[in-house]
Amino acid sequence: MSTAWRSFAIHWDPAALHVLYQLHPWTAAAVDRAVLRFAEVGEGKLESDPPYHRLRAATHDALLVIDGHAEQVNVIRIYRARRG
Repeated sequence: MSTAWRSFAIHWDPAALHVLYQLHPWTAAAVDRAVLRFAEVGEGKLESDPPYHRLRAATHDALLVIDGHAEQVNVIRIYRARRG
């Protein structure tokens, strides 16, 4: 990402929201906070796997599609991360 980060809008896919609502409240808050922080200032543990990006958040990962032209972050999936 460029050094001149501008805040991006966040779009949650309904399936990702469903998973978010099923998580423990603390975990859900950590995931939401990580997505918000990334969209607002471009910070976070992000791994690229084109065309997707994986954002680490607590014990889960959020799968993102970043649209630079529309300045939008699309959260398409949340899943429990496997750390090894």
